[in-house]
This record gives sequence, C-alpha cells and structure tokens, in this order.
Amino acid sequence: MFLHWGLYAIPGRGEWYMSGARMPAKEYERYMQEFTAKAYDPRDWARRAKRAGMQYVVLTAKHHDGFCLFDSKLTDYKSPNAPCGRDLVRESVDAVRLQGLRVGLYYSLIDGHHPAFPKDPRQKRLSSPTAASTLQNTQCLTISNSAARAIYFFFKFITSI
Repeated sequence: MFLHWGLYAIPGRGEWYMSGARMPAKEYERYMQEFTAKAYDPRDWARRAKRAGMQYVVLTAKHHDGFCLFDSKLTDYKSPNAPCGRDLVRESVDAVRLQGLRVGLYYSLIDGHHPAFPKDPRQKRLSSPTAASTLQNTQCLTISNSAARAIYFFFKFITSI
C-alpha cells in the first residue's frame, strides 16, 4: 500500500500544486503552519493494510515540495516544526512493523523548497547540482538512521548537466 500524503494535502490540489501553480516556496510555506496531522493515524492504516492482505506500506517521507515528515538537522521545513510537532515517519515505521508488514519510504530528490532546484517544471537544469545533491544525500542518511531496516525507494531527478 502506498500512502501518498504530506503538506500538499492542505490545499487539496495534488502533490504537484506548488510546481504547477508556479507558487514561490515562501508562499507555499504557509501551509506548514496549518499542518496539524490530526487525521494522521498510521496504526489504523497499518491494521487496514494487513487486513486487506498488503505485504508492505510505503509512506511519502518527503515529496517534491521539500517538506519532510521526519526530523532532520538539515532543514527547518519538517513536521516536528509544524503544529503537529512530531516525526511522522517514525510513527508510521513503528505502526507498520507492529503489524508485521514491511516498510518502504518514498523520498523525492526533487525539492521545490531548495533554491538549487528548478521552479518551472519545464526547466531541466539544477542551478547548483553539487549543493543540492549533498543536501539530499545527507538527508537520505538521516532518514535511514531514524528508520533502520526499512526499504527505501529513491527517485532521481534526471538532468542534462
């Protein structure tokens, strides 16, 4: 089961809303102040997944908007700093494992919040590939340390640099 969920649920216009609307990162950040995650119930979701015969659950740890559902020393743009105030990935990993299911995490290397990444979906070049890839690689290590033994799915942003 794939749980495609994050900050982009607040405007309710899909995960590509920030990019598609060409919304500046600073303007999109306002949704973080509304992010309570009050309907977030990974225990219930994991129980339902098991009952439905699922073998694994994948959660979106960070989507293209750059908002992290986990704690990271590399950014303040994360769920522990939102009104929900907690590491939602950790909660999901624990709930899924409690049901005996395998864990997967979707982590997008595309990051509309990072200044090196293109804001226009038609733009293919990174303005600073080294800075961006260093940040992403370090964040991936951070998330793997917080949810050890999990399966990780990494999606690369293909460029013509």
